[in-house]
Amino acid sequence: DHQRVRHDRSVLVARLGQGVRLAEGAREATAAALTEVLPALGLDAGTVAVLRRGALHSRTVQGAIPQPLRAMLTDGRPLAGRRREVWETHRPVLIENIRSEAAGELARLAEARAVAIQPITNARREMQALLLLSDQHRPRAWSDGDRRMLDIVATSLGVVLDLATVNRPLMAMLDAI
Repeated sequence: DHQRVRHDRSVLVARLGQGVRLAEGAREATAAALTEVLPALGLDAGTVAVLRRGALHSRTVQGAIPQPLRAMLTDGRPLAGRRREVWETHRPVLIENIRSEAAGELARLAEARAVAIQPITNARREMQALLLLSDQHRPRAWSDGDRRMLDIVATSLGVVLDLATVNRPLMAMLDAI
């Protein structure tokens, strides 16, 4: 059983890498990553949110996220609570059972039971975005394998988002020529 889990994770890492590499931009890459990681970890919903003007805005939202929360993520949510903690410390927060702790407005709106807030940084350890994932149906004991998978996804997305940041002015310059 342990060998099967390792094999499944290896396949996921390969598929994740391929999806991110084939993506034409950051939005497509984040969608590809969520498409792979949500079912692999048995989660219901996820988003990749970037910070603009002091608020988190979703770059990609997938899964069973209630419409009011989906709208808020698109319009922007203040960087506060657990999200601020992850942004400032660069350390993930994995909540096993929201109903057993004060998880904050975002988690309550998601109607989630378990939540992962994973920082996405570039190679210089500068924050790029947050990966927010949830399970709406049951509490979850986040395993070491889950943590490793979240680190792999965040590392892949950090590279893609950093390249998008670097390439944006270059592409604008080329378009002007």
